[in-house]
Parts: sequence; structure tokens; C-alpha cells
Amino acid sequence: MFYVDMIDTYQDDLTIERVDVNKPYSKSNCRWATNMEQQANKRNNRVMTYRGEQMHLAELCRRSGFSKMMLIMRLNRGLTADEAVEDCQRSPYGKSRKQINVQRREKRMSTT
Repeated sequence: MFYVDMIDTYQDDLTIERVDVNKPYSKSNCRWATNMEQQANKRNNRVMTYRGEQMHLAELCRRSGFSKMMLIMRLNRGLTADEAVEDCQRSPYGKSRKQINVQRREKRMSTT
């Protein structure tokens, strides 16, 4: 029956995701999602607030442009996400010379 409930919105490039990972698979709790969206909806993600919006660590890295290690070192010292990004911006170390192409990365990750 679950198959019948979900087939009308099926797309080849998407997979089934539970909206609330603590609830069972059902039409009201499932949706089709990209791989990147799936990775964002896991119990073991580190969730924080950045600029008033809740997000996981990988999203913070994408939005800020800083590496995971640069941010983790600061977050583990007790800084908030906003403070960690500001501290990274002030730091003369670890800055990449080339800009990250976020759209290209998202497309690549969603097709794997």
C-alpha cells in the first residue's frame, strides 16, 4: 500500500525520506528528496543556529565558505555558529584562494 501512496510523485533522481526520522514510513511522514536533502535529515547531524536560522554543520560550511575543520575547532571551544564564522573571517589562516561553486557541488552531490 505504501508503494501505491508514493508512486504518483516518483522521480528517478529522488529517494524516499521520512520527514520526522522518529516516526514510521507513511504517506504523511514521507517525501521524495535529493541525496543532499537526505544527508541533512539525520539524527547524528550537528545542528546550530546561524543568523537566526537552524542548520547542520555541512550547511554552515556551504554558506560560510569555511572548511569543516576550521568551524569545528571553534565550535568545540564553545563559540556559537555566528561567532565561529566571524572568528574564521578574522583569521589569516586556512583561507582558500578560489571561491567554492556551491551550485555545482549541490548538483554533483544530488546525482550520486
